[in-house]
Order: sequence, then C-alpha cells, then structure tokens
Amino acid sequence: MATYADDLSPGHRFTFGRHPVHEDEILAFARQWDPIVIHTDPDAARERGLPGVIASGLHTLGIYQRFIVEALWSDAAGGVGRSFEIRFRRPVHPGTTLTGHATVRTVTPRPERGDALVVIDGELRDDDGQVVLAIVGDAVLPLRPAA
Repeated sequence: MATYADDLSPGHRFTFGRHPVHEDEILAFARQWDPIVIHTDPDAARERGLPGVIASGLHTLGIYQRFIVEALWSDAAGGVGRSFEIRFRRPVHPGTTLTGHATVRTVTPRPERGDALVVIDGELRDDDGQVVLAIVGDAVLPLRPAA
C-alpha cells in the first residue's frame, strides 16, 4: 500500500537498520566520488592527525539516503525532495556501524494542490550512540486522492 502525506503525522518515527562501514567501502566510494586524501589514503590521513581514513560526508549522506528510501520513500505514492540542511557532526571511521532514525516534524496539507509539505528530521549514530549526521529535509508528497 502506498504511503501518502495523509498517512504521516508529526512524531511519526522511522527506525533504520544497521550498516557496518568498512575501509574498503570508504576507499572505493572516495576514489570514485570524493578523492580527498583523508578519504583515499590512510597514510596521508594520519599525517593530517587522523587515525586513518574517514568516510566522506557524501558517503555518509548516501548511507542515510539508503536508509530513508528503505524506510519511507520506496513506499511513497510519489513526492520530491525540496531542500536539506545537513550537519556532519563526527567523522565515520572504518569499522563503525551506523544506525539511526527519521522523524516527521510537520505535515502541511495543500489541498488546492493535492499535496503536502513534509519536514523530516533525520540522524545517523555511531557505535557509541554519538550523532555523526543530522539532517532536516523537506519534501512534497501527494495527498490521498478522493475516493
């Protein structure tokens, strides 16, 4: 059954699964999409004061995207993202397992357009429960069609 904006309300929470982040995944992503040395070269990362490579913020955001698609967007009746406010709070190191959740902040119906503006707060946390990514996104989702 498709999810419409009418099915969501403030406080509705989507709990994510778990994703272990391995060094080979960090390196592969970074080499293709974000080839900064702190993401691609463990020695260069250590020379810059890190214990080794860290995941690109874009990689971390991609993991969040996979989670939110599995939790909400794969069943949505439609919709489009409009904007995002993203905060990378802590680095993601190899061996970290990420999990998190997304919570509906507001749903503002626009019946004249047949849709609603939906604001969602999301976060990813590391093994210690520390927030590594905080994101606020707003999207437009259709309202359920009249029967």
